[in-house]
Amino acid sequence: MNLALRPKLLAAFGGLLLLTIAISLLSLWQIGTINSAAAEIRTVWLPSIDVIGDMKAYTARQRIAASRVAVAADDAARGEALKLYGKQTADLAAALKRFDAIGVTGEAAALYGKYQALRGPYEASMTAAFDLAKQNREQAEKAMNGEIVQAFRKVQEALEALASHDRQGAAQANEVVRQAYSHALWSIALVALVAVAVSAGAVLWLDRDVVRHLARLAGIMRRLADKDYGFTLEGTARGDEVGDMARAIDVFRASMRQGDELAAAQAAEAAARTERANRVDALVQTFDSDVAHTLQSVSQASGGLHETAESLSRIAETGARDAVAVAGASEQAAANVQTVAVAAEELGASIGEIGRQVSVSATIAAKAVAEATRTNQAVSSLTTAAEQIGAVVALIADIAGQTNLLALNATIEAARAGEAGKGFAVVASEVKALANQTERATNDIRQQIESMQAATGEAAGAIAAIGQTIGQIDHITTTIAAAVEEQGAATQEIARNVAEAARGTSEVSAGMNGVRQVAEETGTVASEVLMAADDLTSQSDGLRARVSTFLAALRAA
Repeated sequence: MNLALRPKLLAAFGGLLLLTIAISLLSLWQIGTINSAAAEIRTVWLPSIDVIGDMKAYTARQRIAASRVAVAADDAARGEALKLYGKQTADLAAALKRFDAIGVTGEAAALYGKYQALRGPYEASMTAAFDLAKQNREQAEKAMNGEIVQAFRKVQEALEALASHDRQGAAQANEVVRQAYSHALWSIALVALVAVAVSAGAVLWLDRDVVRHLARLAGIMRRLADKDYGFTLEGTARGDEVGDMARAIDVFRASMRQGDELAAAQAAEAAARTERANRVDALVQTFDSDVAHTLQSVSQASGGLHETAESLSRIAETGARDAVAVAGASEQAAANVQTVAVAAEELGASIGEIGRQVSVSATIAAKAVAEATRTNQAVSSLTTAAEQIGAVVALIADIAGQTNLLALNATIEAARAGEAGKGFAVVASEVKALANQTERATNDIRQQIESMQAATGEAAGAIAAIGQTIGQIDHITTTIAAAVEEQGAATQEIARNVAEAARGTSEVSAGMNGVRQVAEETGTVASEVLMAADDLTSQSDGLRARVSTFLAALRAA
């Protein structure tokens, strides 16, 4: 077949694409049918059936509540029954609103209208029975069990007819869903089988007409890469890309044969040139080795001289800088030593004054310890006195208690004496009141004494702590005085050593001036040696460059 690969591939995959589109469109159509039927079941039939069931239940409950109103024995029972009837009627009205919101049409709307036509007279008859029950309960009960029951049954039959219609509608919609699913299943399966058959045919066709020829050409290319030209080339007469590749391979084979012949001739010529170049190269390498060895020796010598000169110059510069730095440092050290000497003298004077102040502080601390001891003794005496007062108050409290007891006994005896003991009873009552006042006063005094004892105890503890603290201060001031004396002696020794250090730094400063002069002379000599080494290195590099240029020109020739 002379068609190109592009039309072949487009034909194969285009057929598969068309089958895929057909399957997709068929699936979408069937899914739409199923979705419409399911939506009808979900939004119309099932809600309608559910609401109708509620309507039937509320109608039955309304009938029961109405019967209770008709047979109520008194107004209270009738009122409770009317409340229940009103609730069931309201629930039924809410269910009717939900059914109206569904929006039924056709036969369902006609059945619903019939129900509404029966419901109005039915509820009116129950209202009339309520009015009749107020006058004649037996007549109302008879009406409830007679004509109203017949009306109730007709209303329920209308609701049942409407529910039966909705159940049939739901069953029909469900049958539509089932049939749509069955049709979709068989249609998709059939189209899928056709797609599989077309895919298998396309794969076999492409394998026979394209893939096998490409695999054979790949094997020929591998033989051509190994310079094997003895193969038979097929497919050059094809009009597609496979034929183009076969003809291109034939051209490559001819070109590679010519290239191999030309490469053999060039290899022979190159071998002759290589032999001559090897001889010239051997002579050049010998000359290059000799000259390089000589120049390397000169370069190493000049390099060593250059490094020595640089090292000597650095040492001289470092020595000069160090000498200047040491001289400056020694002068600064001399000035600092003089300053330290003056400061040491001032420190000695300050330490003496501190010693005198510490002695005064020790004397004051000793006096404070004695005063704290006396104060503690006074507070202890106050505590003892408070304890004695507490004992006296306790005695007074005992006396008041005994007095109160005697007054109580006197009151009892006066009561026994009758009229003769009234005056004695008044006195006993006054004595008892006085004893109670005395007891309350002694309790207040006891509380104040206990508070005073607690305060004096705390004061005694605080004064004792103050005495201990002052004693510690006395000990510390004594220690400080001893340390100040030792520091004064050390300060005098420091002043003497500082004076000797000042004399030594002056001598070091004078000696460093001579070292600086010697370092400057050494730096001058090192600079001259460095210049000579640089000149020798430049001449050696120039000679090496000229020799390298000569050898390069010789190799190129």
